[in-house]
Amino acid sequence: MSLMPDPIVILDSLQQVLNDGMPVDPGELRDGYKMFYDELNGGKRYSFAKIIDGQAQALSIFGLEDPIGGVVCYNLGYAVKESLRRRGLAIEAVLKGLEILRVELGSIGIEKFYLESVVAKTNIPSIKVAEKIFSESGVLMNERDTGTLSLYFKKLIKE
Repeated sequence: MSLMPDPIVILDSLQQVLNDGMPVDPGELRDGYKMFYDELNGGKRYSFAKIIDGQAQALSIFGLEDPIGGVVCYNLGYAVKESLRRRGLAIEAVLKGLEILRVELGSIGIEKFYLESVVAKTNIPSIKVAEKIFSESGVLMNERDTGTLSLYFKKLIKE
């Protein structure tokens, strides 16, 4: 599993480009969400941002990882603007992202994939989100790149 950039940094960067005038056509939003696809340093990533009145409110990120047992795998990250936290937006952003990602992957013949996430043991709000998304508790581990005590979550997503 590669080290994903901090999702809150990505959310803040998105807000900066919105402030700098990046246009967002309302026609390209699905329930207020815009999909972004990019390939950074060889990594493929889908991001889904809730943008309301030019404000990036929430974000879910799905970064392509090495397959697990021959099955495609995405690493999940999420962030919510600080002033909007504790309103269910992180779960909404992940579920909306999953909904759209399933359609995108299905269109290229991928009917199942793993979703995984590593959350620092001290990040209680994010752990609560992960437990709801993954429907289970995480497995205690030391994060590979930083050594941070974390919880590892994994789930097979099927059509």
